[in-house]
Amino acid sequence: MPPRPGPEARDTGTGNSSGQGREPAPSDVSRGAGRRRARPSAGGRSADVGPYGVEDHADDALAVLDALGINAVHVAGGSIGGAIAIALAARAPARVRGIAMFGSALSLGLTTDAIEDMATDVHAAGVREFFRRQARTVIAPRSAPWIADHLVDLAEGPPRSPRDPGLVAAVLRDGLATDVSHHVDRVRCPVLVGVGDHDPTCPPTEAARLAEAFHVEPVILPDTGHLPMLERPELVSKHLRSHFAAVAGGHGRGHRSVFRRC
Repeated sequence: MPPRPGPEARDTGTGNSSGQGREPAPSDVSRGAGRRRARPSAGGRSADVGPYGVEDHADDALAVLDALGINAVHVAGGSIGGAIAIALAARAPARVRGIAMFGSALSLGLTTDAIEDMATDVHAAGVREFFRRQARTVIAPRSAPWIADHLVDLAEGPPRSPRDPGLVAAVLRDGLATDVSHHVDRVRCPVLVGVGDHDPTCPPTEAARLAEAFHVEPVILPDTGHLPMLERPELVSKHLRSHFAAVAGGHGRGHRSVFRRC
């Protein structure tokens, strides 16, 4: 299939560490020179899997673009999805026209022990109970209660094939250890940084640090927590349309060739 001439919008997912966008296939998945394999647990579900780092997600995204013959894209991502967008833009600058991130950070600054404690808790409590405890704390006080319930359902997976705690723990370990600071200088496209004013995971202070790295001002979303795509979809859509329209018109904010060393 010949490459499509125009850019398309691609969403890297909410990246909320539940792994909902990235359940491994039964067969091997090509990844550069190597291959990723999911090994079934005693119950027949994926257990010892991975890796699930940002670079691996970026590898997957590039493989999908190549397979579909898509030449250029706009990328939008939430939470770790924003870090994946940065890695993708840094590694394939000619193919990424613009990126938009919501509730994202360069890194979370968590210790190895803190991350391991969370992974252990997933095994001890189970996927549903672990995310049930977290769900209400990551959305804004005024957000609809169904959003927390929906997050739990997404994290657990379909009723007939719930996600194995080993899978979710693996995603947590790799995702929470993310640090994309080293990619910043290689991003050449316009950048949008959005954050909820009630985001406890990647708060406005982290968004400000992320935005500063790209020489832009963060967009603060009112009455919004860590899941703006669910809490305020109309506002997210508004900012996405505005940002990518500006990119298409050559007026995108934070274009590296314009702002980097002025």
